Amino acid sequence: MVLKKGGVKFFASLMIVAMVLSLVPLQAMASPSDIQGHWAQAQIQSWLDRGLAAGYPDGSFRPDSQVTRAEFAALFNRAFKTPAASKDPGFTDVPKEAWYYGEVAAAAAAGIVSGYPDKT
Repeated sequence: MVLKKGGVKFFASLMIVAMVLSLVPLQAMASPSDIQGHWAQAQIQSWLDRGLAAGYPDGSFRPDSQVTRAEFAALFNRAFKTPAASKDPGFTDVPKEAWYYGEVAAAAAAGIVSGYPDKT
């Protein structure tokens, strides 16, 4: 890669900014405000910091909501490092486009979850 005189300065500045930002944990910057003061705040923050949980796209965590089966599978898989599945779990109610498809497939392949006779 060849940089012009001004490009070297820009590239060096860009690299410095990238290195500084890499020192700041992303989870700390994006901590959901709805866990502040919650009785489980410390545990939730620990899960966020360790990458076990991420919260919702709107920036919330919803600590008082029920945990779905898909969310449980994801949390379990991440906590116990369940390997990814190599085959379709065959559940008719788990669409391949869903965020949790891979999580459910991994949990099923590991024998952590199983379906009903009707393949749900």
